[in-house]
Amino acid sequence: MKKTIVAVVLTMVAVMAVAVYPVGVNAGQVDALTVIVDGKKIDFPDAPAHIDENGRLQIPVRFIGEALGAYAFWDDKLRRVEFEKITEANDELQIENLIFFVGDKEYTYVNTTNESKNTQSMLMDTVPVIIHDRAFIPVRYVAEGLGATVSWEESSRTVVIDWRES
Repeated sequence: MKKTIVAVVLTMVAVMAVAVYPVGVNAGQVDALTVIVDGKKIDFPDAPAHIDENGRLQIPVRFIGEALGAYAFWDDKLRRVEFEKITEANDELQIENLIFFVGDKEYTYVNTTNESKNTQSMLMDTVPVIIHDRAFIPVRYVAEGLGATVSWEESSRTVVIDWRES
């Protein structure tokens, strides 16, 4: 009788452990994902990229910001990620901000120059997430929001981002 109870309890624990593990993180898709920005492979030393349940590549926030010349800020209280890129051309300062909230499909693009401010709300088909205390962001929306082009090479499971600071 004790063996039966132990077997049932162990089975329940195993089923519950599988049920609460985040979707998309361990579907055999983690190790083989690559992100290339302007010909340079981006490494994720402490939090691997993954494909989410909507088929979007999510990567740790800091890495894509750095690769595209933007600062990444995390607001723990609001669960908000903000990217800020500052450029100057012809004596005009331009500040671009992308603002994402964990769990929200809507994000905001703000473009501020010396003379104007333009704000646009846009929608994604997926959401930023937190996994093991790390914020992950859908790479396509950040890269395209900062002016890059993004393509997916299925055969090598690689995202290629073409962006060159002008």
